[in-house]
Amino acid sequence: MNRVRRTSTELLAKFRDEFTDNFEDNKNALSKIVRITSKQLRNEIAGTITKIIKREIAESEPEPDKGLSEPDKGLSEPDKGLSEPDKGLSEPDKETK
Repeated sequence: MNRVRRTSTELLAKFRDEFTDNFEDNKNALSKIVRITSKQLRNEIAGTITKIIKREIAESEPEPDKGLSEPDKGLSEPDKGLSEPDKGLSEPDKETK
């Protein structure tokens, strides 16, 4: 586990109530909680915290039903138009060569 991921999980464990799923809010919360002199490191930690929280939210929500809302009519009855030959077309004349 790299230092950004490790630091993010440690901060989440200690200060869970301070963080949200908003990156900007997490940057501000980090500035209040710890002193990080590197802007890039602060942004990486805030982004990782945001990603972890968003993933937790997505996992806690129930997945939408992936089934069909209506039964598929094509599967319940065979399509007669496709199984029977088209009667509108006639066979080519055998006399014409």
